[in-house]
Amino acid sequence: MADEPWQSHTGHRPLLERQRELRVLDDALASLAASAEGSLRGGGLLAFTGPAGLGKTTLMAQLRARALAQGCTVLSARGGENEQEL
Repeated sequence: MADEPWQSHTGHRPLLERQRELRVLDDALASLAASAEGSLRGGGLLAFTGPAGLGKTTLMAQLRARALAQGCTVLSARGGENEQEL
């Protein structure tokens, strides 16, 4: 299993009325890529917060796909319900 690529569990649902958020993601990725060019310490962090049910997981899946398409190295993690207060 460790050799299998990450796959979204959100399926291929379309993002409705998320153009603004997708533009912000694209701008953040462009800024990240520009700061990393020619730098030995390029990199950055994008974090999503908000109440359950707002579509954070779906937006993060889009971000991962867009970042990978631009040649970025993508690391991701998610906490479980028991880790919310840490």
